[in-house]
Amino acid sequence: VGAAAVRIPPMGLPNLVSLSGLVALGLVAWVAGGCRRPVPWRTVGGSGLLMFGLGALVFLWAPARRGLLVVNDLILSILTASRAGAEFLFGPLALGPGETTSAGEPSVGFVLATQVLPAVVFFAALMAALYHLRLVQPLVRLFARLFRNTLRLSGAEALAGASNIFFGVESVAAVRPYLGAMTRSELLTLLTCGMATVASTTMALYVFFLKDAFPQIAGHLVSASILSIPAAVL
Repeated sequence: VGAAAVRIPPMGLPNLVSLSGLVALGLVAWVAGGCRRPVPWRTVGGSGLLMFGLGALVFLWAPARRGLLVVNDLILSILTASRAGAEFLFGPLALGPGETTSAGEPSVGFVLATQVLPAVVFFAALMAALYHLRLVQPLVRLFARLFRNTLRLSGAEALAGASNIFFGVESVAAVRPYLGAMTRSELLTLLTCGMATVASTTMALYVFFLKDAFPQIAGHLVSASILSIPAAVL
């Protein structure tokens, strides 16, 4: 076969490397688990298909991309509102280097406690309020049913995985009553999903630091959280 016949397009090489890494990590996990048989092919195949399906939905379907852009803009608007509140409370201490208040007071430089942490507290309070108003639960139930039907997870595993998309590792509180009866496999799935996703408060930190260099960072982090659940299960 000639070299031209097997040449990989430039845009395809990173995807091939990622796919090879996915297979390699799956094999490492299987070996580390003692090469146990039978392999749960329903879960392996379901998680792989779900990853590729969600990836195609996010990156190839125009309405999904527009939806993520809306989510990205919404998160940035929320963080902007939290900064306005921090500026009202702390004055020039809440401004980044080189900025000034409306009264002309210059910033004193970067201060973590007054420029970043207020956004984290605000975002955490907002997520708690949305959960209290039962606006997040329908989405959690939707993803829980999806993961349970496609990946053959237990109810507690599916609930924990779906909650992790929105709340990160803090969502373990949602399945606390079931922890005592979980198998080793279920506990490992719970821990892996928690480590694979980003907490809502941590996401606020990432967005705050990267929004200028990466304008669509919030949308990418949300899509990564969704894709991380079937990847963690695999």
